[in-house]
Amino acid sequence: MTDWEFTLVLNRQLTDDDAEVLAVTDDPLFADGSVSYTVGGDEPCRCACNVEAPTVLEAVARASASVRGVLPGLYPVRVENGAAVTLAEAAERAHRTPQELSDLAESGGGLPEPLWVTEGAATYSWPGIVAVLRAAGVEVANAPRGLRAADLLVRAAAEATALGVPASVLELLTGWRLRED
Repeated sequence: MTDWEFTLVLNRQLTDDDAEVLAVTDDPLFADGSVSYTVGGDEPCRCACNVEAPTVLEAVARASASVRGVLPGLYPVRVENGAAVTLAEAAERAHRTPQELSDLAESGGGLPEPLWVTEGAATYSWPGIVAVLRAAGVEVANAPRGLRAADLLVRAAAEATALGVPASVLELLTGWRLRED
């Protein structure tokens, strides 16, 4: 499993009362700090997420479900790319194996210096890796395809929620079987 880093932007800012609920929730992602959040201010809440899952899409789904499950009426409206990645995460984003990524990076001047190293695992700047790969002649997207798909799905779900679209209509539109909440 991989630790995926990304940001969930929520439909509103959290209040102090919301923060009190989150501080005592038994939801595992909030309880272990995998999802952290901001309170107050004029902008919608931004949750920094570091979630372990087989794919980034599953990580976003788990974090989104946690947000929706703890505070009724609170939901994600956008997903943003995490800037810090392990070599394995960078390889998946670049559609390469970690060894292929290292080899390609060597032809582009080498991997950037790690941002930090913990327990023997280096964490790199994704924009830095993108720059090195592009210098090596490899075109690579700034965000992994799974994260872009998660963002599109989260945005569509947020819009459907805001419009009050019933699950039965969403099933007809998408062909997906949805559960009633």
